[in-house]
Parts: sequence; C-alpha cells; structure tokens
Amino acid sequence: MSLIPPQTEEIERALEQGNRRLLHCLNCGGQIVAIRHGGSCLRCSSEAVIVERYD
Repeated sequence: MSLIPPQTEEIERALEQGNRRLLHCLNCGGQIVAIRHGGSCLRCSSEAVIVERYD
C-alpha cells in the first residue's frame, strides 16, 4: 500500500510536532492531522477514514 505524502507545508509542520497522525478521508480526499480522532472525517463527517503514518 503506497502512502500519500503530506500535501501542504502546513500539514508537514503539524506532523513534526509529534504524537500526530495523518488522516485521509476516503469520501472527500482531505488530509487532516489529528492527535486523537473519532470515527468520522473532521471535514465532511464521513465515516470513511484511514489512519496512517507517513515517515
């Protein structure tokens, strides 16, 4: 499975703060950096969210 790298410098900076995860919504395609996250996308409220690490 290939990972999608951070799409903006803002996302990269947020990931560098530590204890963060890059989230991708399968519904809207948005990237979100979250410390903890429930079961839905913070952008579109879809339940289709993947949590992954990008190093």
